[in-house]
Amino acid sequence: MNYFGMSDVGKVRDHNEDSFDIVSLADNALLAVVCDGMGGLSCGEVASRLALDTFIDTVKRICALKIAENRLSLSDREAYLVLS
Repeated sequence: MNYFGMSDVGKVRDHNEDSFDIVSLADNALLAVVCDGMGGLSCGEVASRLALDTFIDTVKRICALKIAENRLSLSDREAYLVLS
């Protein structure tokens, strides 16, 4: 499977503060995450990258056992924990 991502700085800002990543969780599961930057605030790119890394680490931690067992479905509670 091929996948890619890109982001554009747009017409207002001089640099891009968004972060994204596509992570393989298992042979048949990908996690795609986009974190919007803090448009114009100091270190917005740092904040979006920290949010991205934290989210990915949390998903991997919560799903570790399921990934090891090749069962990637989440209960409602597990999905809530990932997203909160």
